[in-house]
Parts: sequence; structure tokens; C-alpha cells
Amino acid sequence: MKLQQIKDNYGKDKYITMWVDQMIATANGLLDAPLQKFVEPVSTDARLMMSARNAGWALQRLAIAYHLTGCTNQAYVDRAWAEIENACNYPHWHHQWNDLDPAYMVCAMSYGYDWFYDQWTPEQRKIIEDAVWKFQLDLAHQSYHGYKYNAWATVLTNWNIIINGY
Repeated sequence: MKLQQIKDNYGKDKYITMWVDQMIATANGLLDAPLQKFVEPVSTDARLMMSARNAGWALQRLAIAYHLTGCTNQAYVDRAWAEIENACNYPHWHHQWNDLDPAYMVCAMSYGYDWFYDQWTPEQRKIIEDAVWKFQLDLAHQSYHGYKYNAWATVLTNWNIIINGY
């Protein structure tokens, strides 16, 4: 269903109305929530994946609420930027431990980059682009061109699908 169809059916369809109300309430609850924490890996068990998934989840809801409310609530934009800037300022996205964590973080950043694109300044877009390049795309490029060995680039497992898909 397209965004305009959701808007058009708000108040007419009880399920769409409940969903929209839930998205907006969730986004409103995120406005004062703590930002996602960076987890320094001390072993392969310490993962950034949950922070990345949570950031993606938050950015989706903030973006949906922003667009469903007529793109007028600057608080959604400000909170989305705080979440993005927080992640972009991490020292790394755990690429030295595994490649799933950075893939999930790239996915999270893509939600904010795309859905709020018109709200970002060129400088903000560059911060996101640079972090995505530094923490994932450059490493993927090295993997595909033989500069760095990463099994996920060629294996036929879900790692290949997840990392390439995100």
C-alpha cells in the first residue's frame, strides 16, 4: 500500500487507523528515549547488531510518523538526526568481528537517509555517506576485489544474502 493510500484511508479503515495511530504513538515515545549505545566488542559475542536493528526500527517509525503527519513535525527529523549522528560517530561498526553488524547498520542509516533526504543539509548527507563508505562499503569493495578476505562475499549462505541485501 502506498503512503497516500494509507493517508486516504485513515479514519475510514479501522486497521489502517490503528496502525497509523500506533506508528505515531511509537514515534512520539522515541523522541525522549535514549540513543542506541555503542557496544565495544570484547569477543565475537559482543554484537552491535541489536543496536543497529533498534536504530533501524526507530528510524522507520520516525520517518513513517513524519510523512503520515504531513511532514510538519520537526521533532521527528531532529530525533532521526540524533540517532543517525550517534551511529555515524561510533568508532567502528564491528567490521573487525563480523560483517553482519555493519550491514544492519547500513540498513538503518538508509532508512533515515532516504526518508528524510529532503530535510538533511548537504553536510548531513555527507556525514551519512562517509560513515556508510568507511564502515561498510569500502570494506565490501575490498572483499570483492581481493584486497581483503571475507568469506561472505562468495559463500552461498545467508551471510551473503543478508550482507548484500542490506
